[in-house]
Amino acid sequence: MVEIKEQFKNRLHEATGAYIFVHTCPDFDCVSSAVAMSYALGKLGKKSVINTDDIKKTKKWFDKTCSVIADGTEPGIIDVNDFADDLESVSDRIFASDVLRDYEFLGNDPILIFCDCKPTRAGKFAEQIPYSPISDYFTDGNVLVIDHHPAEGQECGTFLIDEDMSSASEMCAYVIRDVLGVPFDRFLSQFLFMGIASDSGFFQHAETSNAADTFALSAELIRNGAVPNMSYAAMNYGREANHNLYLAELLRNVRYDKERKIALVLDDLGLYFDCGPGNRPADVLFEILRSTRNVDVVVFVKYGYEEGRIDCSVRTGVYSDFDAGEFCRKFNDGGGHKHAASFRVWGEFDDVVDRVIELTGFEGVPKRLRKCS
Repeated sequence: MVEIKEQFKNRLHEATGAYIFVHTCPDFDCVSSAVAMSYALGKLGKKSVINTDDIKKTKKWFDKTCSVIADGTEPGIIDVNDFADDLESVSDRIFASDVLRDYEFLGNDPILIFCDCKPTRAGKFAEQIPYSPISDYFTDGNVLVIDHHPAEGQECGTFLIDEDMSSASEMCAYVIRDVLGVPFDRFLSQFLFMGIASDSGFFQHAETSNAADTFALSAELIRNGAVPNMSYAAMNYGREANHNLYLAELLRNVRYDKERKIALVLDDLGLYFDCGPGNRPADVLFEILRSTRNVDVVVFVKYGYEEGRIDCSVRTGVYSDFDAGEFCRKFNDGGGHKHAASFRVWGEFDDVVDRVIELTGFEGVPKRLRKCS
């Protein structure tokens, strides 16, 4: 990792600005890492644009983190008004655009940075980049990919990838501190901590539970202003009652294989529309089922946000031999880690369920029980 950072160090400092990309269906980690990179570059006098194909969700995560910065301020230590300009300036850099534009304010030598994703996973922008006004910037020496998911195939760019990292935010923290030389202030600390904490299940996921470096960095961020308890509250509190209704119904209909090692959860179309996709209780569901005796693997097949799209998320236990990432890579647009992975496909819900059952070796679920309401 250090070798790659040194290789790209000069390019980061020479760039006049940056186009920053996040993956489709953005989460806390990709948004936090992108905002932190944008903010750090701004401290060096470099402007940037964060490109997201879901502006509503991106600003939702942004606003939640900003609320911690505001509410977590201790009187007499720091005045949150000191960050008002920074909050506004970073927020103004978040754009949702149908087409990529060559922004003049980024200068004549901008860099492309992909946070928590490869160029092919940058949502609707992935297909646009090679044919857009910024295509001339899309070269190996001008693209930096910062990701903690395994590399798949040959893609353009210099890859900063470490699967042992808890999150893209952890990787960006090292880039910001060690490569850009920007110290952690309260703003950076809170965003980076939020990304690390959210992607590690607040440090309980199997792949990060023993990562001393992750805890050491998190302690440094806390010393510089991150607020752990309010971060947890921002991520988990304030759910609507429909969230619990959705959760109860999904738990009632969980199907187990004959040995009760695999828990299969099938989304309910009626609940999806009645409760809303924003109330779908995926994280809570996984934690409940992974803590169930004998359960090694949890597979959740769900309706996507686009018509005809089916999503599937897989989580495994600490001692499970099942490789979630390898399983999901058998589907188009799939990938992830050994203990946490996902894929999305377009097609019929039952056809996807049949394929999942076939590849997991799941037994004991009559087809009539697989039909969703």
